[in-house]
Amino acid sequence: KPAMSTTEEGVSADILESEMAAAKAASSAEETAGAASLEDEATKELEAIPVQGSNRECTFILRNEDHTLGNALRCTLMRNPRVSFAGCSVPHPLTKEIHLRIVTVSDDVAPADCLAEGLRDLYASAESLLHQFDSAYDEFVASNESAAGDGADVKINIKQEFMGSFN
Repeated sequence: KPAMSTTEEGVSADILESEMAAAKAASSAEETAGAASLEDEATKELEAIPVQGSNRECTFILRNEDHTLGNALRCTLMRNPRVSFAGCSVPHPLTKEIHLRIVTVSDDVAPADCLAEGLRDLYASAESLLHQFDSAYDEFVASNESAAGDGADVKINIKQEFMGSFN
C-alpha cells in the first residue's frame, strides 16, 4: 500500500482529492445534461399549449420565428371562418419565438387544424406573389433588354432567399 498523507484534521488528502474529482465529474455531468436539455428545448420548433377545459383554444409557440411570420399568419388565420380569434405576440425581443393564440368557433374545429390550414394558405399566397414577381420581372426584362445582364442575378438571389425561408 502506498503511504497516505493526512491533513491537519486527520483526513486523508488522497480521499479529499478523489472526492473533489468525483464532485467535479458530477458537476460536469449536470452541466452537460443541462446543456442537452436546453438543446432539446431549442430543437422543438413548434409547441402546443392547450387551454385547460377548452377544445377550441390553444397557444402555439413557434421557435426560430419572429413577428414577420406571426403577423402574416395571424392575418391569414383571421380570414378563416372557422377561427374566431387569432393573436400573435413576441414574449421578448431577444427571444426568437412567437406565441400564436388561436380560438376556433366550435369544439368540433381543432386549433391545430386551423394552424396547418393557415400555414398552407400563407405558403400559397407567397408562391402566388413570387409568380407575380417573376412575371412582372420577365416582362420588364423583355421591354428593357439592356437590364437583363445585371438584373438576372438579382432575380435569382431574391427568389432563392425568399423561397429558402419556407424550407
